Amino acid sequence: MRTFFARLRARLRNRSFDADLAEELRVHEEMKRAELIAAGVEPDDARAAARRALGNVTLMREEARRVWIAPWVESVIQDARYAVRTLLRQPLHTATSGLVLVLGIGLTAALFTLFNAMVLKPWPVRDPDAVVRVIARTGTQWVGPSVDEYRYAREHVTSFSGLVAFSPNYPVRLRADGISEVPLRGTWVSANFFDVLGARLHLGSGFINEDDVDGNRRSPVVLGHTAWRNHFGGAPSVVGRPVFLAGKPFTVIGVLDPEFDGNGKEVDLWMPLSAFSTVRPSTDVAWERSVASGNCCIGVAGRLADGSSEGQARQELQLLHEQFTRAAGKPSGTVELFGTAEIAGPNAARYAVLGAFAGAVGLILVLACANVGNLQLARAVARRREIATRLSIGASRARIVRQLLTEGLVLALVAGAAAVAIAVAIPRVLFAAAGEEIPPYTLARLTADADVVFFILAMSLVACLAFALTPALHVTRVRIPLGVMGRTSTTATRFHLRGGLLAIQIAACTVLLVGAGLVTRAIAHAMAFDVGFQMQGVDMITFTMPSGASWKDRQSVTMAVLDAVTVPGEAAVALAEVAPVSGTPLVMHFALPAKPATEYETALLRPVSPQLFEVLGIPIVAGDVFGPADTDRAVVNESFVRAFSAEDSQIGKTLRDVDGKGGVRRTFTIVGVVRDSYMTGLEGIEPVIYTPTRAGLLLTRGGPETFERIRAAALAINPGLTITRQPLTDSLRKYLEQSRFGAYLAWALGLFGLGLAMVGVFGVFAYAVEERRREIGVRLALGATRTHIVRMLVSTHGRAMLAGLGAGVLLSFVAGPVLRSYLFGLSPLDPLAYLLVLGLLSAAAVLATAIPTRRAMRLDPAVTLREE
Repeated sequence: MRTFFARLRARLRNRSFDADLAEELRVHEEMKRAELIAAGVEPDDARAAARRALGNVTLMREEARRVWIAPWVESVIQDARYAVRTLLRQPLHTATSGLVLVLGIGLTAALFTLFNAMVLKPWPVRDPDAVVRVIARTGTQWVGPSVDEYRYAREHVTSFSGLVAFSPNYPVRLRADGISEVPLRGTWVSANFFDVLGARLHLGSGFINEDDVDGNRRSPVVLGHTAWRNHFGGAPSVVGRPVFLAGKPFTVIGVLDPEFDGNGKEVDLWMPLSAFSTVRPSTDVAWERSVASGNCCIGVAGRLADGSSEGQARQELQLLHEQFTRAAGKPSGTVELFGTAEIAGPNAARYAVLGAFAGAVGLILVLACANVGNLQLARAVARRREIATRLSIGASRARIVRQLLTEGLVLALVAGAAAVAIAVAIPRVLFAAAGEEIPPYTLARLTADADVVFFILAMSLVACLAFALTPALHVTRVRIPLGVMGRTSTTATRFHLRGGLLAIQIAACTVLLVGAGLVTRAIAHAMAFDVGFQMQGVDMITFTMPSGASWKDRQSVTMAVLDAVTVPGEAAVALAEVAPVSGTPLVMHFALPAKPATEYETALLRPVSPQLFEVLGIPIVAGDVFGPADTDRAVVNESFVRAFSAEDSQIGKTLRDVDGKGGVRRTFTIVGVVRDSYMTGLEGIEPVIYTPTRAGLLLTRGGPETFERIRAAALAINPGLTITRQPLTDSLRKYLEQSRFGAYLAWALGLFGLGLAMVGVFGVFAYAVEERRREIGVRLALGATRTHIVRMLVSTHGRAMLAGLGAGVLLSFVAGPVLRSYLFGLSPLDPLAYLLVLGLLSAAAVLATAIPTRRAMRLDPAVTLREE
């Protein structure tokens, strides 16, 4: 270590070290000269003899420097200095290459920054590595515990310092004095949630143990920082202020820190578990409190106790899970522990779409590296006299390759440093373009932290090897005689590397544009897609209840309006709990008649009124629909029959609606089968169970007259209702919003890649014209036509472009199925998308080659030969 610091001081005091060394050698020389003079030698002869006795001073200096300064360190520093001087001597080349690299590395880093902030980062809690989520696998389903099982585990577990529970986010409506009713995202948590996770509160305090007791009179809520700022003006006096949720009084006891979200989702309002049945009194979703409760599911997380491993905690929870389910007569599952990052556990599949964007951004980086590689190759060929001279005087090929790599590394590192700003800015721009506000906790994560900086550094090193190594090896491959350095070689092999890099650019650009074209065609295809029912002319009518209305109030008003407007001879009016093609994946766990309740299946659930099939024009294939007063009958689609029965029909069979633990909640008798339709989304048709409902939105194709009739009837029943109307096709447009935004991003990446490819094509052709000026002049002087010259230039690099285009099309064939789930039934080999891309690429190639080829046609052979 002492030697290391001594060498470091010598490196930092390089000039002082050289001066001290020179002074020491001078002293030795003077001492020897004085000794010789004292022995009777003449002063001039003594000086010469002293120098001879001292030896090779330069060699001695180098030997001394090797002792104090590692030679490779000094060599690297010298290479870096020379690289900086070389890059500064070519400002246009350096600026062009740097800009391309900044954009390529910056886009890649921006996607990683977004992915890192939203998916890879754990919850922003104290010591997040010690916090895990708890979930069980039952069959093929991931199922959380019931509230009762959570409480049982919390009382008996020893491997955790604390277990917390939290619900999914639900919409709630808040009202306070001076604040009209506003919709918020609410979640219910155990009273120890903030304490166990170590959440920081900006104002006030969190929950206490008594808040977990059903019917407690405190009725506390904690506000998220965004909701406090947006709806309460950021006033500190909010603590202790009364508010109303579902018409029930609550009291604000605290405001959370802006960087805390707590369960990986944006939350506006936090309530204790005991308040769930108060705010959402529907018996369909409220958690039961009985010992044998099978109703589930709730999220559970825990903080590992000091000295406890994750394996030990999993084994203990597995034992407790089996004890609880055995006592309750329920089947046991396999308990698993996952980190709190979104990518961990069952959530990983939902982020598969980011893989497609990662591939697209990766192609942009490949394009950028190939583009800069061609520029580096052109620059290296222009320096062939310098390289030949260095080879001729004894420099090794490895030494020159290292120098060229150092120049590329300096360029890549400078571009990486500039890409940091892009990596942070682009995610914010994307949020703004999507019309979404960045949550404070996400905003706090969208920074250039150590992970992002390390990623950019890694990408810079990879880019350096990609664009600098091959040109360096190529240009130093042979020793070129100095005498021919000023002449232009006309061998065809010199274009192989340049053409290969050009082909890579064309191939990458083709894949990007084909992906953008397929997604765009898919959206157009989806808007005209046969969803299996009639959407045109159907209106959706929704009621917004006054503040304080309960779930039963909503049901009674909806049914009263439906009864009032259901008149024979008038346009039919139907009820649906969720809008068709809305992407809302309601599911039902059900047990078939011949199987026990614990061996359940899963199908999509659509609670509707019997008039829905008439309004949407869905044909009845077999049997009939349930009646208006039925509550225990159901209708299934054809896919359900094919999936769960070898017979032709399911009519008359009984289905048991079970929870995730195998407990039977309701039973339904199948009375009819309807034609398949895309009720949830356009990705595919799945088995669907239609059950009766008493709440939701109204659907009708009666036009403005029917809407006015419904509006009048609703206001007569409850004047405080807010009634809105929109066409059903808006549901499809909203469903396609994310795909449309994805198409915009895909086209942005595709057109950016096309621009890079055009710059690459232009650069290659321009350099080819400049390099072959003498050859072109000779050919023109010997009678070649200008058309022949253009054909020669195009044929030289046209083959590389065609090869790149062919490779790009083949890669698109391979990559197309990856996008299948986003194409809504469109073939990944859609010919119109490929024709669109081929036309766009052809036009771009003509534009990119027009100026260089025109310059070649305008060359004067006499002037060219005279210059040579």
